[in-house]
Amino acid sequence: MTRRRLEEERYHLQRAELHEKLHEKLHQEALLDAGRRRLEQLYRAIDDPSLAETMSLLYNVSPEKRRQFLFIQATYENMVLDVRTGVLTWDELIGRLRIFARNAVVAEYWDRTAEERRALPQDSLEARVGQELDVMLEELADDPEEWWITGSNRGENGWS
Repeated sequence: MTRRRLEEERYHLQRAELHEKLHEKLHQEALLDAGRRRLEQLYRAIDDPSLAETMSLLYNVSPEKRRQFLFIQATYENMVLDVRTGVLTWDELIGRLRIFARNAVVAEYWDRTAEERRALPQDSLEARVGQELDVMLEELADDPEEWWITGSNRGENGWS
């Protein structure tokens, strides 16, 4: 190959790498923007009981409990978004989930919304995080004093 040909190939490779990085950056920004919009909706529903009725599929729940559940949902969705965008590693998420799972209202919310999670694609990040929280809550029900060792310890990114 000629020197000029090698330089052209290097240029095209560098350009493709830059394009890929730009695409990834735009994807991350889109995820963050969608997450912000979703959280804004949840917080508006927390502040306005008439909107809260539209954001929750749970019935026979007091307005106060519905607000608590919406706040738990917002907190959980924010943790998933943090992993998806690289703000948290899987191990950092596990640490946060261990503390999150110790709350009795979280356990009640999680139990009452189990049906909603069954619709998630099994290989999705949200499904994997949900399965992890399922394991933690089950283990905490058996032995609440061992909260710091709950979970499946799948390792980075939630894979065994």
